[in-house]
Amino acid sequence: MTKGKILYERDKTPLHWSERTMIDPESPPNSYVLEWVQKAENDFEAAVALLNLQTGTFNDIICYHCQQCAEKYAKAYLVHRAIEFARTHNLLELLELCQKRDVAFATIHIQMDLLNNYGVDIRYPGRFTSLEEAQGAVEAMNTIRTFYRSKLDLT
Repeated sequence: MTKGKILYERDKTPLHWSERTMIDPESPPNSYVLEWVQKAENDFEAAVALLNLQTGTFNDIICYHCQQCAEKYAKAYLVHRAIEFARTHNLLELLELCQKRDVAFATIHIQMDLLNNYGVDIRYPGRFTSLEEAQGAVEAMNTIRTFYRSKLDLT
């Protein structure tokens, strides 16, 4: 069996997100954790801005951005605490890992469960959401965001 052609030298490619960890998980968030936070904040801002348009056209996109915000905050926390996690969009799997570190995460289970429904299927035909669902998703996202920001000392 022959090896494939090398496209990139290892030392010249940036580390994949799953290969980056913190040296001291008790220290303040490092720049990589803050990259996750910035991505989460982008989803937060997008969801809020689209909801404020009140057109009813973007409900499923709002719900998707809410799920993405929650997912990225969960991953920011896990990276900050140097907790390994599989590549997943399942908020409940990520939450379970967080709860192993801190039982207080149980307080956001209902909100994470709600948003978990908007991670994948919402992006494809056959599933549409109402304005009320979008509003509920934004409320859940706000609760989750506030909780994770407090755990990351970003208040």
